[in-house]
Amino acid sequence: MSGSSERNGYHPVAKVLHWSMVLAFTVQFVVGYGIDRADDLLALVVDAWLGGIEDRLVLVHAGLGLVILALAASRLAWRRSVGLPPWAPGLSEGERRVAHRVEQVLYLLLFLLPLSGLALLFLSGEDWDLGGGRQLRSPVEVVDDDVLLGAHIAAQLTFFAAVLVHVGLVLKHQFVDRDHLVRRML
Repeated sequence: MSGSSERNGYHPVAKVLHWSMVLAFTVQFVVGYGIDRADDLLALVVDAWLGGIEDRLVLVHAGLGLVILALAASRLAWRRSVGLPPWAPGLSEGERRVAHRVEQVLYLLLFLLPLSGLALLFLSGEDWDLGGGRQLRSPVEVVDDDVLLGAHIAAQLTFFAAVLVHVGLVLKHQFVDRDHLVRRML
């Protein structure tokens, strides 16, 4: 059996993993963006759940990164063991090549984004104030935090570009070609 429970759709496990990744990355980007902007974006969350200490968002962000790594590993293992359904019949050869390349980039970034963030946490020499006299100290300074942050942000921008192409292709087929491509993942 291919990775589909229907002739042209993805297996339910693949769908759950896909949408779990979408949710995890959405929350992760909000939290990551809020780390330096907690006063504006996440003030209520920081006050209610993190004792008003903004640097605790770093722990939430790192924890979500670990969840994303686990989901990415599960998703890759599932895909390798079960496979994919056949290509959607409405995709042209050129669209198939684009979709394949974008998928490769996204899979790489599912690992690279959290790993670059964890490198920033553990290899930058930075300290974060967790309140109550507690500090989270990066064990070593292997690379300057500005370099690691730049790499992390570059990975994010690449991720956003790849997601834009991915979603754009799906929306084109959904609303222009009207072949209901999105049903394959719902």
